[in-house]
Amino acid sequence: MGAWCSQFLGEGDIDAESKPSGGSVGGPNKPKISGKENEKKGDTANTTGSEPKSHGQNGRPSQEPVIDEEKSPESKIPKAQFTRGDVKTSYRFGKQLAKTNFGMVNLANDSKNGEPVVVKTSEIEGRCIEDPEEEVRMLQYLQSLWISRKRKQDPASSSTSCYEAAHPNIVQLKGAFHQPPCYWTVLEYCGGGDAFDYVVEHKSIDEDVVRTLWRDLLVATHFMHTNGICHLDISLENALLSADGKKMKLCDLGAARELVYVDGKLQPYSPHDGCPGMHF
Repeated sequence: MGAWCSQFLGEGDIDAESKPSGGSVGGPNKPKISGKENEKKGDTANTTGSEPKSHGQNGRPSQEPVIDEEKSPESKIPKAQFTRGDVKTSYRFGKQLAKTNFGMVNLANDSKNGEPVVVKTSEIEGRCIEDPEEEVRMLQYLQSLWISRKRKQDPASSSTSCYEAAHPNIVQLKGAFHQPPCYWTVLEYCGGGDAFDYVVEHKSIDEDVVRTLWRDLLVATHFMHTNGICHLDISLENALLSADGKKMKLCDLGAARELVYVDGKLQPYSPHDGCPGMHF
């Protein structure tokens, strides 16, 4: 069992209902934001002696926060763990389901048991909005918490791998591979497609169905938020349906970020961390 898994399995209570306390951390290496800018009136230089502050429109100082490196909080979420090598040694690729901004999505089958899965291929160098490493990191963490909770409820549970189970309303991570410059994220296959296509196809949807599916989405979001993660890109395209259309699962955590609390206050994210739609 990987270190990222054993860190959570078998440990104490996982209270999914508790909110992060004041001063707690939740950001992926996010620095603490100082509440004081130590800025003198009319002075355009900061007190650290570093680069002058940039100015926005009409000559007004920009709203960039001052970073206090000495008090930078540490992340509670372990780094993502990947299997080194080509994913095609473990999965047989089938038809292409979609193209993404950074790669493609394929239907595939597990070489050992034939189980259908979805493999997302990403070729990304450097940081960008869609981060496959962050997606794997968040999913591994959330699945570890979910299995830990289940093992507490049922000590006889035989789950030994964090890939074996996931929250019922969040798409399950089945595996993660990395061979520069490619990342392969292996996810469960949801036969009902995404919610956008579902809405287009059905046009008129019964209110009871909408209520049930919407609840699934809220439950998934609540589980993420109460465990310190914000999705940041929820849309109909990022909500998948089961083959029978009765269950919805939140997917695509490539833009997700860990929540950062400093002195009890949730820290804002930069435009970089927002969903792609915020940039248009």
